[in-house]
Amino acid sequence: GSRHQCHIDPGIGTMFFPKIRVLGKGQFKIPTVLTCIFFKIGKWRKKGITAIHVEKDMMNAELGFGRRVLQVIEENGVKYERSENQDYWTVTKIYSSIDLKENQGIIELPESVRDLPVKFIGEKAAFNNELLQVLQMPQGIIEIKKNAFYGCVNLNSIVFSENLTKIGETAFYQCSIEELILPDSVSRLDDGAFSACVNLRKVKLPTGATTISSRCFEGCENLSEIIIPDTYTRILSYAFHGCISLQNIDLPEQ
Repeated sequence: GSRHQCHIDPGIGTMFFPKIRVLGKGQFKIPTVLTCIFFKIGKWRKKGITAIHVEKDMMNAELGFGRRVLQVIEENGVKYERSENQDYWTVTKIYSSIDLKENQGIIELPESVRDLPVKFIGEKAAFNNELLQVLQMPQGIIEIKKNAFYGCVNLNSIVFSENLTKIGETAFYQCSIEELILPDSVSRLDDGAFSACVNLRKVKLPTGATTISSRCFEGCENLSEIIIPDTYTRILSYAFHGCISLQNIDLPEQ
């Protein structure tokens, strides 16, 4: 791959790269008319592209890897991605932007983008986003990946999707929510999902799950009440470690 910056003709709409291996930050000055970049390589995962940095002026482009295509779109301070064989979007970045600040830290994710549903919130999507205060999810969201809202210390209000099934490891670490009522559709809470949420006071767990994961609420020092449905059969290690205010626990009968 070239180490030199490439200036692309503003009239070009599609580009082909037969052997390039790395596209680094600042390698391309890309015109907004560009809609597709195609890398003609076979086993790109093992021998081809190893890294791609997508500049903001190229957010509506498609990146092709042999027969695989990655489409990237940015709208209203949120980045969405999908690959060729996916008929849905994943939220991959919620930016700490001026728009978010002017909107009082409120993000309302859409049900769909360009007629395709938004189904996932990706790993580290809002990592350490200190401007984010209110999150409203569409009903199509089914999974929140690992560290999605890690370090969002001012995130104090979350409207969950009623179809959410999984919350990843340390997804809401150090968030500022005070009351947590999870939809019953949630069947899995990964390790440390709500750890270090020091403002959290009350939790109602979903009936769809059976296990409270390791360190799930570790360090939630103001947590004083938790309702555990009868569906639960296991509480794993350190699930409530450091919950020094915990006074009321509604345990299952069995």
